[in-house]
Amino acid sequence: MHRDDGIVYVAVTMRSGRTPEQKQALYRRITELAYDYAGTEPRNVFVTVTENESIDWSLGEGVAQYAVGSGSDTAQI
Repeated sequence: MHRDDGIVYVAVTMRSGRTPEQKQALYRRITELAYDYAGTEPRNVFVTVTENESIDWSLGEGVAQYAVGSGSDTAQI
């Protein structure tokens, strides 16, 4: 596949649980939007997905707010 200096990298962080079909649709849509809004050739759009769970998030204060028992000391770092 021919690529040039117009490569764009898109990193997506999202909750796990999407099907392969949903991910494929996401990749296609990101590629379409990159072309429509920035003129980036589809061959130059690289997408990576990182999936995680609720426990993988801290939304401030060193607390895992979505963890069970997040009000306890065990949820704090």
